Amino acid sequence: MKRKKGFTLLEVLIVFILVSLIFVVIYESFKITGEGGFLFSKKGDELSFKLELFYRLKHQLEGVLKNFGMKKENSTYILSFVTSQGEIYRGVVSANYFFKDNKIFYCENPYYSGELFKCKKEKSFLGRVQNWDIKVLYNGRWFDIKEDVREERPFIGIPEKVKVSLNDTKLVATIRVSTKY
Repeated sequence: MKRKKGFTLLEVLIVFILVSLIFVVIYESFKITGEGGFLFSKKGDELSFKLELFYRLKHQLEGVLKNFGMKKENSTYILSFVTSQGEIYRGVVSANYFFKDNKIFYCENPYYSGELFKCKKEKSFLGRVQNWDIKVLYNGRWFDIKEDVREERPFIGIPEKVKVSLNDTKLVATIRVSTKY
């Protein structure tokens, strides 16, 4: 008998299975790489947000002149102080940070508006955080904005230090009140 040239069904099936396995491995490697890139991008955005916010806060807190306060209003916590380091206006400003539902907003008023905890214009959305906390060291005691500040009892005074925690990152700023403004 003369044998016909060609492939048997078993040989074709084995080649098909091997090619399929190669494509599965390639697909999974691209999928893992894409997910890793997305996660890296997300972590990078979060780090960038924290660095920018911490730089702004540290810069402004180091320029505190007077009138520092923390207050709870409805479900919003407010950090407010008068500083010589405005982001929007030049000169002395009232800087206000609003924390509500894991979102942070910012508002700045020229100091001649005079009031803490008030915003004369629309608040700027800064970003979202999973968890946050603000503590101030005043007369040797730490005051926590979530535990020690109530709607009927705001914190008013010039602290020695301010500790801000966002997710797993902390900023500690020392307040050096300047008398020149």
